[in-house]
Amino acid sequence: MDWYIQPEVEVLFPGDETAAVDLSGWRQERIAGHRNDNPITTVPDWICEVLSDSTRRKDLGPKRAMYARHRVGHRWMIDPEDRRLEAFSLASDGSNRWVLLDSFFDDDVIDIAPFAGTPIAMNNWWLREE
Repeated sequence: MDWYIQPEVEVLFPGDETAAVDLSGWRQERIAGHRNDNPITTVPDWICEVLSDSTRRKDLGPKRAMYARHRVGHRWMIDPEDRRLEAFSLASDGSNRWVLLDSFFDDDVIDIAPFAGTPIAMNNWWLREE
């Protein structure tokens, strides 16, 4: 399955809710014809937020709830301080709950939804102390 992934895109969700997402991803067939929209009004299939001191509370609170409410299927949270990635999937029961699929650390190789079958090595993500 082909993906369209963009960094720092503004997404306009239904109800005029907006978010600047660190990384957003759409399946090609869903975003076709809307790649150049600004803001993008097609709800992402996957989002990835990178936690920082200035964004942590918002990313773990209101934005998490908003993504669930608008049925974003997959959410990854990266904590560079802990060198951790947590992968979540939206519960299939319609409850707007996030289900933790797995946690990955340091030099793990990620192979999980929605990119299962496409291993991603984390070893180049982190700044190394010299």
